[in-house]
Amino acid sequence: MMRLQSLILVAALVAGPATINLHAEGNKEDAPGYVELIHNYISYSEKYDYASLAPDMHPYSLACFRRIVDEMLILLVDRYGFDAVISLFDGVTNLRELDRLSDPDYWIFIMGTAGKFFEEEKWDGTFKILSTAEEKGRLVVTLDATGAINPMNNRARLNRIGCIIFRRHEGDWKFYGLQVTWVEKVFKMYLNSLPVEAD
Repeated sequence: MMRLQSLILVAALVAGPATINLHAEGNKEDAPGYVELIHNYISYSEKYDYASLAPDMHPYSLACFRRIVDEMLILLVDRYGFDAVISLFDGVTNLRELDRLSDPDYWIFIMGTAGKFFEEEKWDGTFKILSTAEEKGRLVVTLDATGAINPMNNRARLNRIGCIIFRRHEGDWKFYGLQVTWVEKVFKMYLNSLPVEAD
């Protein structure tokens, strides 16, 4: 972990910021491949279009996401009750139904469930890459992008520093990260908003 933090710090010191807008003519052809991935990630995320984003996710990340979320759902059922948790999901009456989904489809469904609480955002395609650092097949990119201050109020926006990690899979860069913390926060905010039933 310290090695990763050092990579980010060193890269930030030696690389100057570059503002990129792939909507501009010619920029898409000239940009490195990972830049288009970042553009797609932000663009699809703003639209909560996880089906389009799933092919860019690293398979190992999708598998880890599934294992962690499965455990998280068990803990949420213990805390809030089955009926409350199942009300999160459209068209699902038993959590075992999720077992039939492939890892990409599972990720799409869970992320889409969290995203349904938000309004789609319009994005101008601009973000600023602050630094890049590559080591042993891992690429760390720090960037300045706009994000929601409150995950339940997507209209309140804030420019903030973010970090995206990529790993190679079959020769291509893929996103190597989990969004479990965001999903857990959204699910808990919904579950905490439900009326408490009297014993």
